[in-house]
Amino acid sequence: MRKMYGVISSCLLMLLLMVVGCLNLGQGTSQPSRFFVLNSLYGLDPETKPITTFGAGGIGLGPIALPDYLDRPQIVTRVSENEFRLASFSRWAEPLKANFERIFAENLAVLLSTDRIYFFPFPAGVTIDYQIEVQVARFDGMPGDHCELRVYWEILSPVSNETITRGQSRFIKPSPEPELSALINIQSELMVEFSREIATALSAIESGN
Repeated sequence: MRKMYGVISSCLLMLLLMVVGCLNLGQGTSQPSRFFVLNSLYGLDPETKPITTFGAGGIGLGPIALPDYLDRPQIVTRVSENEFRLASFSRWAEPLKANFERIFAENLAVLLSTDRIYFFPFPAGVTIDYQIEVQVARFDGMPGDHCELRVYWEILSPVSNETITRGQSRFIKPSPEPELSALINIQSELMVEFSREIATALSAIESGN
């Protein structure tokens, strides 16, 4: 009987050591998560000159909407026109919608030389001259291939709630490097192009063109 108990104890000990070894092996091979954000003009090109100096009124951003497929912490890349891949260990450091809004605001602040930019819903007591509504249709890319931003936008008068101008914009840039960080840098550059288009449209409205 004692011999049987000894055999059982030895087997249990070996099983326990195997389990611990597997756990340690798993910990040794798992990758740490990486966290990313889009970059604004402040980081991409600190020497950027304003397109114009905006007037005393404010600019209201929003509502701004992104596709549901991007509403997740994992970074989404495109394998083909109909297939996506969710990164296992690469995530946005903040929700992509909040990151998009913040970078858009920072870019406009640089390009229009103004700090009077407000997010929807707008604070009480501030004067909003122009409201910018944005519907993002696509904002992704294929690492090692290209990146695309497709947007529908409107600039409205908050006083009359009438559309002053609207547009549909599409920006595509090659992303030849396979690293995900390179793709996100290209996405940041596409954000700059979009911000510059909106800043130019606001400048034209202000000048009466």
